[in-house]
Amino acid sequence: MPDERFEFGHLTLRFVFQETLTGGPPGDWTFSPVTEITTLHGPPLLARDSDGNCHVLVPIDDNETLDSDDKSVGVYLAAQMLTVDDELGRYVDLRCEEPDLEDEFFVLAEMALQELNSGTPAVLACRRVLERFRALLRLRLVSGVDTGRTAGLIGELLWMRQIASVNPEAALRCWQGDRGGTHDFVNGANAVEVKATLAKEGLSIAISSLDQLEASEPGTLHLYVVRLEHHPGGPGETVPGLIDSLVSLGVGRSELLNRLADSRTYHYLESDRDRFESAAYELVEEHLFIVEEGFPCLTRRQLREELSGRVTGISYHIDLVDLDQFAVETAACADVVAGFVAGLAND
Repeated sequence: MPDERFEFGHLTLRFVFQETLTGGPPGDWTFSPVTEITTLHGPPLLARDSDGNCHVLVPIDDNETLDSDDKSVGVYLAAQMLTVDDELGRYVDLRCEEPDLEDEFFVLAEMALQELNSGTPAVLACRRVLERFRALLRLRLVSGVDTGRTAGLIGELLWMRQIASVNPEAALRCWQGDRGGTHDFVNGANAVEVKATLAKEGLSIAISSLDQLEASEPGTLHLYVVRLEHHPGGPGETVPGLIDSLVSLGVGRSELLNRLADSRTYHYLESDRDRFESAAYELVEEHLFIVEEGFPCLTRRQLREELSGRVTGISYHIDLVDLDQFAVETAACADVVAGFVAGLAND
């Protein structure tokens, strides 16, 4: 059964590869078994060959089929026969032959180990993470750090931190924002929508659909809004800093990073940490609203029946200034978080 407590971050992997696995004389390899994970044929291995190349090796059956993948320059997937501890065996070999890609390979290795720990078969795990990694590298080539998108992610991580401070195990269970869900955080019929604005004046937010501010009956919907100020290279909240904060509260690091790597909305790799650390945002103000009868929004329920199935693609803005009757007092915000988490704990 997979060990849900498994944590093996890319910084740990870097230490193993750079400090422990130093390679050997010609023809010799050095190995380090990842004993925290058990596959059908034994634990995976981290290895460095005599040429200095890094490998993730996963034992497989002699008859298991694996087509080599050499479509990524510098990172390859193949099957290989190796002698480890005087025993000949067959392995899935995920390897890096380009020193400049080692930091990226450590992230890829972490993804592979997490897949294996979740019970994914060796060949599928390695092929899946290589495809995912290739797609993410393509995204990196065409995009830098998107200011608006990063602000949105910081808003969601700030709300996640409030949840994690009460129950860290609940933080990722209810998060839907990374998957493009209707609402960013969901617990049954209850939901929280998160919005971040970089505007210096006013408090206007963009709503992307008729469903975004529609509560499920008999549940509740809260709207968490943060105003951020971008400080490139300066002090403030950053994505890596919030990740570290969440991990310190008990959120699983590998699971969080895998969610971000897989995200349909946000594209973050830990190998991009330096770039994202320079994208800092000051939290200028934050607000929590209850979205209930009378709140200024458009929903599908408000449309005439003959229109509700035909009117699509509506987006609009809401001015939140002076909506005191819907604002949750600061002293009561902790109760809202606690109630939301309590529901998750009872699932």
